[in-house]
Amino acid sequence: MSAMTYEHYASLRTPAPGQAHHRKIHYIGHVLQKRLLIALVALETITLSVAGAILYFRLNTIVDESLYCVFRGIVTGDFAEA
Repeated sequence: MSAMTYEHYASLRTPAPGQAHHRKIHYIGHVLQKRLLIALVALETITLSVAGAILYFRLNTIVDESLYCVFRGIVTGDFAEA
C-alpha cells in the first residue's frame, strides 16, 4: 500500500479545469425542495392572514364598544359637563 502524495490527494478534491464543482451527495432533490418551499410560503401566508383577521375583528369590537359607550353616555346624560 503506497502513501498518497499531496498532489494526488489534491487532484481528487478539485474539479478539472472547465468543470463546475458539484456537491456529490444530494440530500433533498430539487423537486422536493421546491415543494417544501412552496408549502412554507403558503403556510406563512395563511398564518399571517388568519392572525390579521383575528386582530382586525378584536380591535373592531373594542373600538365599537368604546364608541357606543361614549354615545350611550351622551344620550343618557351620564357625563358631567365641564
